[in-house]
Amino acid sequence: MRNSIFTGLLLFVFLNSFSQKFQLKDFAIPLSALVQTQEHIWVNSGFSTVSPIQNTVTGVRDFISPPFAARDFSFKLNFVVNHHLVPDAGSFGKNDCGLLYSGGTWQPDRITRNGTYNYITDEGLISIYVTTELIPLYGNAGFVLKCKIKNRNAKIITVQITPEINPGKPDFYPLNNWLFSPPKGKVEAHKIDSGTWQNETVKISLFKDADQLVINPGEEKIFWYACMISPKDQQVEKRIDYTRLEENTKKAWELRLDKYLKNIPVISSNINGLKEYYNRSLISGMVCFWENPAFKLNPHLATSGMDGGAMCSYLWDWGGYIQHIMPLMLGKEIKERVMAFKDIDLTKSYAYSPDGTGVGVKYSYSVYSFASLVWNVFLTTGADKDLFEEVKRLVLMDEKQRKPGELLIDYGLQHNLLEMRGAGWEHYVASPNAERAWNLERLSDMAAMLGVNQNEQKQWRLLSDSIKTAIKKELWDNEASWFRTLYPDGHIEICYSIQGFDALNALGDKTLVKNALKHIPNFLGNNGVSSIAFTDKVHFEELDTDWSGGGAYSGDGPDLVLFLYNYNHPDIAWDVFKRLLWMGKHLAYFPQEVYYNRPQVPSHKRANVISGLAGAQTILFGMIGLSYEADGNVYISPQPPQSSEININDLRIKDKSIDIGLNNGKMTVSMDKKVIYSGKIKKMKILD
Repeated sequence: MRNSIFTGLLLFVFLNSFSQKFQLKDFAIPLSALVQTQEHIWVNSGFSTVSPIQNTVTGVRDFISPPFAARDFSFKLNFVVNHHLVPDAGSFGKNDCGLLYSGGTWQPDRITRNGTYNYITDEGLISIYVTTELIPLYGNAGFVLKCKIKNRNAKIITVQITPEINPGKPDFYPLNNWLFSPPKGKVEAHKIDSGTWQNETVKISLFKDADQLVINPGEEKIFWYACMISPKDQQVEKRIDYTRLEENTKKAWELRLDKYLKNIPVISSNINGLKEYYNRSLISGMVCFWENPAFKLNPHLATSGMDGGAMCSYLWDWGGYIQHIMPLMLGKEIKERVMAFKDIDLTKSYAYSPDGTGVGVKYSYSVYSFASLVWNVFLTTGADKDLFEEVKRLVLMDEKQRKPGELLIDYGLQHNLLEMRGAGWEHYVASPNAERAWNLERLSDMAAMLGVNQNEQKQWRLLSDSIKTAIKKELWDNEASWFRTLYPDGHIEICYSIQGFDALNALGDKTLVKNALKHIPNFLGNNGVSSIAFTDKVHFEELDTDWSGGGAYSGDGPDLVLFLYNYNHPDIAWDVFKRLLWMGKHLAYFPQEVYYNRPQVPSHKRANVISGLAGAQTILFGMIGLSYEADGNVYISPQPPQSSEININDLRIKDKSIDIGLNNGKMTVSMDKKVIYSGKIKKMKILD
């Protein structure tokens, strides 16, 4: 068994926990507060992920650790107390319903659940309290269930523990098979002996340290169960150290938080829900960090992964939604991950699997996503010739798609664009044509930072200006104050897609932005934004919350807010942003998509998504106005809501610790605990 897979994990000093900026308890949330369905509630270690059975105290429904997946698996414990059966059935009935689920807590490294049984039986009163901790394993494929039973009776009780296991259809899936949908098992496993189930490829092994407990009055006893999946022919150890397995997961999470949130500040505020939303946004990113030596990159940053789906790393997430915050989290490590996208053929793929294999199709937003990500790397960690050359190659190759005599590119059908389920955003579209212009400008900026391609810089800027002019002339509809879509046969659509705001952002035309703002209310629900304006009766629908309406990808709401802050419309930005704050109080981590008009999530989509980090990014780079400039200077330009108090503590930039306090129009900025400004809120340079 690989009980310790990284040098230094077991050397992680206990005292380090006292200096940690973020601790595991900062991300805990009551299970009773969650609106996610059972299919969306998981907990992971960065190596394994496991899901509880809803309304049970001991139940487990699936566990996954690429390349292994135990699908259609189920496990639970039943108890016989003084010869009386106390099942953990999650019953909704009356009378003797067995162990009664009484709530619990989600935390990044475990799910804690509680249950009570207080019933007068033929054996007399039986009163017990059961607490379990469901812990995904780190370095091993599986989970541990740590159980505690407290005897509330006045007499000694004897508890017989009986596990119920359905092994389901476990299997081994090569790492290049972990794409957007969770792997599906094919062959049932069969019982080989009292602790082993296997099929033609893998086996599930059950470990336990007790079958029966004798518990004195008022006493609490702990016992353990564990399940692991491995190749069919692999020798399994007879004994395991449960406490060490638990500690490995805990320490792995502490080390991960300490390393990747080192530069990220802590937030406090009098705005109801802002801190919770910020923390949940951060943990939405952190649950996508997978640490497995078998993966090409370690850590591998999955797009989703909690439910086994979207284990691939998707470029549009990185460059389209979280391009500002990722360099802060990863530091110098980001280059290797950017280059991993270079290593796949972006003319054929838009993502890579855990082993680095290309996934998907040619995606029209990949060039912009790559350029956007690299540009933010340039700003935060410095110019890089290798990354520039790849951006240059992709941007100029994209320009070759233009037909003779045309400035705009026909980007084809939906599968290369937003994947709407109807016509409307296809062929000659404002986005990503507008992003092409942005790409050329940034290409020139990167060349200037490196001191290369002096002759081409002006040409690239001129071409960018020409593309912008063509978009305004051919695709902007003055009467609608929105973009047209042109089809090759002359057909015209006006599709009010939220993607139009990305086009406006890339064009940088403040007049167009101002005119388009009147459409903002048509995208807003009580609890978020819709990817299509609900007033657009041609294109709006309720079922495809991704790009056709009824909701949006989790990154789109905060991305729209960031756009509004960047164009100095803080009141409108806050009006949008406040509709998202419920997510911090009712989601363990942000899912792939959210509905716009009710505090729920589509259960048929992925349980989590890395672009959930866009929420924290919007607070830092929008509300606080953090900005890195090409000359190396770093600015803030806060735009907080009126009568608000927001404190940003220990934002780390260039080895400096920055604190920012905003209070009713006043601002205090400290560097390494020394006040460098105190006065009215304004744009100011904090570092050069």
